[in-house]
Amino acid sequence: MSKFKILNLIQIVVTTIFLNTLVFSTTVQWKVNIGSSIMHCPAIDGDYIYVIDGEKSLYKLTMNGKILWKVSIEKGFSSSPSIDEKGNIYIGSWDGCVYKINKDGKVLWKFTTEEYIFSTPAISKSAVYVGSQDGNFYALSFDGKLLWKFTTQGSIYSSAAIDNSGNIVFASSDGYVYKLSESGKLIWKFKIGTETNSSPALDKNGNILIGSYDKYLYCISKDGKLIWKILSDGGIYSSPVIDSHGNIYFCTEEGTIYRNSRL
Repeated sequence: MSKFKILNLIQIVVTTIFLNTLVFSTTVQWKVNIGSSIMHCPAIDGDYIYVIDGEKSLYKLTMNGKILWKVSIEKGFSSSPSIDEKGNIYIGSWDGCVYKINKDGKVLWKFTTEEYIFSTPAISKSAVYVGSQDGNFYALSFDGKLLWKFTTQGSIYSSAAIDNSGNIVFASSDGYVYKLSESGKLIWKFKIGTETNSSPALDKNGNILIGSYDKYLYCISKDGKLIWKILSDGGIYSSPVIDSHGNIYFCTEEGTIYRNSRL
């Protein structure tokens, strides 16, 4: 067995023991059943939690679990929400629209694409970025106007990451990772082995970590060059995360959790 596998086995055993200890030492503070399945990640903004259900609604809750409001649309929401500095919520939907909803639950606008949206909107100081199943990556103004769009050759499940220079990184099911400027100009594209649903993670140096269906986790430099890749035991659908020490964690379709040493 390789040192890499042994390290991961130790980490999983230690984590399992730790989590099992928490089960018996942690008290549930509250729980709220909204009456429908929840398939997307919640978003937290200060004192509030935003959750979408498996039907048609977005909920706003306090940190004490009180439901303040819910917003429903005909076909339902299909992405996790993002929140800007003013408490406005941006979210994709099964009707192919990006919605902006204010902190009081009022729909301010919607922008229509040609297909549904799984990609969680990414927010910069100047725009809202989101990919669509129509293969386009959109930059929208805060009042819902199209600033530009960039066309790929596949559906976009991946949510975007924004680097310190305002450049945008995302992936498409055409098998490429793209880096665009703030104005929508292609800086580079990098071919990974096959299509991906994984969203990129950026390290402190601007390097990009992303998984692929081809079982590899890729590390790509900010200049679009391959630094390394790691072969895992299965396709990587989820997104990697990086801890404060630079260690990388990712999961595969085989149910394996990996930890790679710091960058």
